[in-house]
This record gives sequence, structure tokens and C-alpha cells, in this order.
Amino acid sequence: MTCSGRLAILELKASEPIHLPLQASRYWLRIRRHLEQCDFDRYGYFPGIELWAAPPLVYLVAPALRFHPSTYILLRFLSPELENTRVGLAEGERRGLRVVMRQ
Repeated sequence: MTCSGRLAILELKASEPIHLPLQASRYWLRIRRHLEQCDFDRYGYFPGIELWAAPPLVYLVAPALRFHPSTYILLRFLSPELENTRVGLAEGERRGLRVVMRQ
């Protein structure tokens, strides 16, 4: 969730994720449906926080040089409501994770 109350989905992969956009869109559809039906309020998730009614954001996270080429093609055919950001992480970092790409 963002600081302003908008839900966010993080889809994290450690290798070349050919199905990354499709998996993320499946989660996005489920979360959006639960949001529209007020399920999060009903079941006590995020108590005291007012959630945005906007569809959730999607962050596709993987090693920077390992995004499958089909990722960019598949994303063009998904719903325009599915706002996504690709986040590339540096590989081989022993001191922790470091973002090296964000699109």
C-alpha cells in the first residue's frame, strides 16, 4: 500500500520471469475485485486506513538484466487500468538490494 492508501502489488521474481505480467495481472484482477466489493473493510484488513477506490498499482520486480523480452510486449495487451512499474535490481549485491532500473 502506498502512503496515501492506494493498494500496491509487488510481483517479485529471481530469474527470467516469462509469465511475470500474466501472473501480476491475475493478482491485480483479484485485488481489484476485492477492493470493489469492500472485502478488505469487511474482513478487517488495514484497520483505520481509508483505501483508495482506484485500481491497485503493480510493481514487477526482478534482476535488472533478467526481464524477459516478452514482458514489454505482454504489458501492452493488458488493461490500460493496470498501472505497472518495472523495477530492476542489481545482481550479486552482498550488501543488500539496490534498484538500478525503474520504468
